[in-house]
Amino acid sequence: MLATRRGSLVFTALCALAALGILLFAMSQYQHTVAGNAKQDTVLVATSLIHKGSSADLIASEGLYRVTPVLVTQAEPGAIVDAGSLAGKVAASDILPGQQLTTADFIVGAVGTATQLAPDERAIAVSLDAAHSLGGVLKAGDQVDVYAGFTVALDATNTEHPLVRLLIPDATVLGAPAASAGVSAGGDVMLAVNSDQVATLAYATANGVIWLALRPPNATAPNTDLTTINTILLGARATAGGTLGAPRLVFKGTVNLAGGQ
Repeated sequence: MLATRRGSLVFTALCALAALGILLFAMSQYQHTVAGNAKQDTVLVATSLIHKGSSADLIASEGLYRVTPVLVTQAEPGAIVDAGSLAGKVAASDILPGQQLTTADFIVGAVGTATQLAPDERAIAVSLDAAHSLGGVLKAGDQVDVYAGFTVALDATNTEHPLVRLLIPDATVLGAPAASAGVSAGGDVMLAVNSDQVATLAYATANGVIWLALRPPNATAPNTDLTTINTILLGARATAGGTLGAPRLVFKGTVNLAGGQ
């Protein structure tokens, strides 16, 4: 074919067509690669330190991750895109802020009570009868306000007067006795409280009377004033400084009733 002029022209044309085909294929592959690299996906990224042993429920309730769009090429191997896939799992090691959550970061295991607690929380049980523990109504995950009642004496007359105050607002119920066969249940109620409130609740349980009040999801701030016979009968506002209306009560010794303590 190359021995003739016509043959040479035909061969040259075929080579040109082949080169054009190769060029078009290369351009198509390049465009496909660029489009693939620009494709985005969404992954879960830690917003705060996630401690080893933290359960998926705790991580979600504390808002310890956010859904973040990333380029497909930037997604870590095994990156988690659906929070539902974490159900029943706990963190296998500490996860740093800004780190993508991956399947390798979590293991399947029994979720104990400790994994439901934030770092500044502690679990404490209070033993209550049916009336004070809402008689089997409470379920794990409910929020309650904890009230405590004490009896204090007057300096001058040693007359004892009872008072009630809000002790801990918005405590989380970790476990509660369930009513059976329509019978209200009393027993141990497990609460998650701030670590600074543990001693307060323990003291109130040992030396006073505890009531639990169930909070709705849209609960307003509860009243933190002391409630005494004066506030009920006379409408006088109680204060932490000892003034409970008329007559004036002065607590024996030093009693700090401010700031929820």
